[in-house]
Amino acid sequence: MLKLSHPNLKFHFDDDNMDESLYQKIFIDNHCPADTYYNWEIPLDSNYSIEPLKDVVKIGQSKGALIKFTPEYLEKRGQEEVLTLNIENGYPVNLSCLGTFSEASCALQKSVINFGVVSVGIKAEGIVLVKNLLRTPAVFYVKKCPP
Repeated sequence: MLKLSHPNLKFHFDDDNMDESLYQKIFIDNHCPADTYYNWEIPLDSNYSIEPLKDVVKIGQSKGALIKFTPEYLEKRGQEEVLTLNIENGYPVNLSCLGTFSEASCALQKSVINFGVVSVGIKAEGIVLVKNLLRTPAVFYVKKCPP
């Protein structure tokens, strides 16, 4: 039988936290009389991920797993999911995860950047101003920018 060091995890972004994701480590203990293989089952489009997704825990030993929470800000402020540890020749074990964060709201001050006429192959840069619409700190990230 495999046992988790924590059956429940809570992730919370403090107001001064500037990270995109939070991490917590758990341990998987093997109380079986044999090496035990496992794999994690994570819901599609989950805000949580786990490394490693599958592994083996030797007799009487423990293995660490790192759980990552990256919130989707278009969703509600509390994001709860159940991650399932499937155990070979055993019963599954659930890990409940709850992630919370402060509400944030930002807007671009201008919705258009005018680069004028730029020849092909010439690099052009522009400045985007982001305005925080609330009194609480807001963190934003730009993803998938073209090179």
